Amino acid sequence: MGVGDWPVGILCPGVPVKERTRKEKDVSPFLSTLSSAFSGSSSFAVQFLVLLSPIHLPGWNTSVHENGSVPLRTTIFAPRCRKYTATPTRPPSYFFSYFLIPFFFFSNSGKGVHSDDPAGRRLHYDYGVHVMKGKRPYMEDRHVVHGMLGGEDVSLYGVFDGHGGSEAAQYCKDQMGKALVKAVNFPQQPEKALTEAILGIDKDYLRSANVPPYRDDGTTLIVAMTQGKTITVANVGDSRAVLVKCDGSVDPLSYDHKPNGDSEKARIESLGGKVVFWGVWRVEGVLAVSRAIGDRMLKKYVSAQPDFLSVEVTHDDTYMVIASDGLWDVIENDEVGRLCSKIKNASKAAIYLANEAYKRGSADNICVLVVDLRTGEQEDEEDE
Repeated sequence: MGVGDWPVGILCPGVPVKERTRKEKDVSPFLSTLSSAFSGSSSFAVQFLVLLSPIHLPGWNTSVHENGSVPLRTTIFAPRCRKYTATPTRPPSYFFSYFLIPFFFFSNSGKGVHSDDPAGRRLHYDYGVHVMKGKRPYMEDRHVVHGMLGGEDVSLYGVFDGHGGSEAAQYCKDQMGKALVKAVNFPQQPEKALTEAILGIDKDYLRSANVPPYRDDGTTLIVAMTQGKTITVANVGDSRAVLVKCDGSVDPLSYDHKPNGDSEKARIESLGGKVVFWGVWRVEGVLAVSRAIGDRMLKKYVSAQPDFLSVEVTHDDTYMVIASDGLWDVIENDEVGRLCSKIKNASKAAIYLANEAYKRGSADNICVLVVDLRTGEQEDEEDE
């Protein structure tokens, strides 16, 4: 997890920071570099750094939002939830902070160490994620990582590829965890719970999209719910998930919903719709996926009903790769497996895959989420 993903309330809730009038340095680029370089660092190392450091990093500060809230990167080196007005001074007592930085630099997530989600909730599996706007003018992809759903040992990992805007993708990101926890069959029956949550999100989003200002955008959805060694993947659209084995081979965890697929085309035509080739096969000559969240103008033909695949994680499994079609348009499943087999860190794998897709000419937004399935082994063995 990157430094920039930590919520301020987790580290130092309610720490007031006054506006500064003196010219001060901006720590954001420094900590952003830490976030990128050490995004795989264990949550323990970051907590150790935050809790033991009695001061902030000497001479470094960042801005305060207009509403008075403190940007996260101000609090990383803040004292332990004391009232605090940052200054660029460098008294001798601040010297101790320099010795804590190495604990962050040299700590890395290892086998059996579970990372946290951006809100500090424990995850069953460590993960890395990398997003790129790519060659598009706007970023419409979103992702979600959610641990301890409903207080249960259940984690959720997902990617949403928006089209026609980012509102539907953002809505799914914000609501997926909440909707899943409220589902009647959660967590005992994952497929039924996920179906209820996804169809509910689609219904609620369409309700809001059908009033001014009207919204015609939509999004694909692919989410993986992990519970013990069981992974249940729900798919709507053409984002994709694969399971990578230790030898680099892959097993698909989803199948794309394309308008020209036999069953999808038959379903659309039975409802009075048409599948037209316009560069690629499209519903009514417009939409290149046959299932999606939102898309109110095409909802008669574009279903939000998810398809499912479930697997039991074994010692032969290394990664689960979940990504938008910005990756899959230019790199096939098998090659993703071969590339991942050469990389030992989920964060580095996500970065490499996204950059490689861009180099190969991907014209879309790119979002790659890599889940390290080896990091759940130690706890599972202890539970047994």
